[in-house]
Amino acid sequence: EIAPSCRRTGKTSLIHCVDCPASSNLKLCINCFRGHRFFVLLSLVMEKILTEEQLALLQSKIDEARLVACVCHVNPDGDALGSTLAIAAWMKTLGKECTVVVPNRFPDFLQWMPGAPDIVRYDKHADKADAILRQADLLWVCDMNAPSRALGMESILAECMKRSAEGDTYMVMADHHLDPQPDFCNLQISSPE
Repeated sequence: EIAPSCRRTGKTSLIHCVDCPASSNLKLCINCFRGHRFFVLLSLVMEKILTEEQLALLQSKIDEARLVACVCHVNPDGDALGSTLAIAAWMKTLGKECTVVVPNRFPDFLQWMPGAPDIVRYDKHADKADAILRQADLLWVCDMNAPSRALGMESILAECMKRSAEGDTYMVMADHHLDPQPDFCNLQISSPE
């Protein structure tokens, strides 16, 4: 008899998701479970913001993506950096290669955040950051409702917007500010409440 294995990684040390309606059929290894559990909890929060179709599309875009990038606004503060690094950590638990790009320096008191040492600063490494953003299959835009809020990165974000309109990348906004720019991202998860 062959031991059951994770549907994503093939590992045999499995966990059943008790929060998922299909938990009797869902068997995942610990890393996939962490990412799945986060998505289940995130789904409960986003039910009020996204339709079931939008949530299903987001899940499929995440599943399809190999290279992921996350960006936030200029002069990143705690909510910009925290949300960006949290989404990057989530993407990594799902086995994605994920890089955080910020426009410029962030406060020293935020250096403790997990993932902070790996952040690519656009003002110091523009060529590297441009390459990362051009190659991303999925681009998360965190705590930012318009490209103008990423001073210095407007042209590369305009290029990403063009690529997303052509279907070459998928852009997701996760934000809480009023009046998000309508054509900025393919999917806008935006709630000021």
